[in-house]
Amino acid sequence: MAETKPSPHTVTLRGVPRVIDLGSVRDTPGHAERLLDFWVLGILLGGRIGIEVGSEQLTVSSGDYYLLPARVLHRGLDTARFDCIFFHFVPSAQPTGTPRFVLGLTGETSPTVNYYSLFKLLEDQYRTGLLDGDELGVQLLAILGQVTALQRQRSAALADPAHALATSVLELLRTEYAKDLSGAIIADRLGYSYAYLERVFRASYQHSIHQELLRARVQAAAHGLRMGKSIKNVAHEVGFADYYYFLKVFKRVKGVSPGVFQASHRPR
Repeated sequence: MAETKPSPHTVTLRGVPRVIDLGSVRDTPGHAERLLDFWVLGILLGGRIGIEVGSEQLTVSSGDYYLLPARVLHRGLDTARFDCIFFHFVPSAQPTGTPRFVLGLTGETSPTVNYYSLFKLLEDQYRTGLLDGDELGVQLLAILGQVTALQRQRSAALADPAHALATSVLELLRTEYAKDLSGAIIADRLGYSYAYLERVFRASYQHSIHQELLRARVQAAAHGLRMGKSIKNVAHEVGFADYYYFLKVFKRVKGVSPGVFQASHRPR
């Protein structure tokens, strides 16, 4: 079963869900107004969207998830285009002794998990009958559990001023990756030396500011490639001045070249 908690943007999910469908949308403009009798978990692969869920207004960016509770009216607040994967599910009817998760209506997903590859594997197994809705629900439960644990870690860490500063660096990189973000510019924007920012960022996220900037740019590039944009245009749009450096970085992050990646994501 599930319940919407009184605290803003927060819900409680109990038990192992049963998935009734899953799918993906590509280059979708906005989100239509809907009232559904099942829950939706969406994970944005690219773009940005505003969603009104009941009385709550959410902003969901690439790399974030969103939860749409059953029988709660939701609608898009803008017509921005986005890519996402989604699961339609109903919570367990017998929650006694089963897992209980308290999580936000939106939040970050793990940057170390390739959710698209995981989704394609699960979708293929579901469509071919290798997994049924209950078995797929166990996989969804693992994703929800991971997101919940990540939120607990983030909440605990935010009490630490150094981690709060690292979070500000992360937000800057994720929202302004296409701009010139040299170390000097980042330091000037946040009012601390770059060496100090680098130290607190590594302590929180276990990799460098530059590595995160490249990852954000590659994620945005992958979105553009899935939209059918040319590789050179995508490289320029996401902030790479050197085209050949973009090719090298993209392959290192994604494991394949931009051309191979784009070809593998063309609609069948």
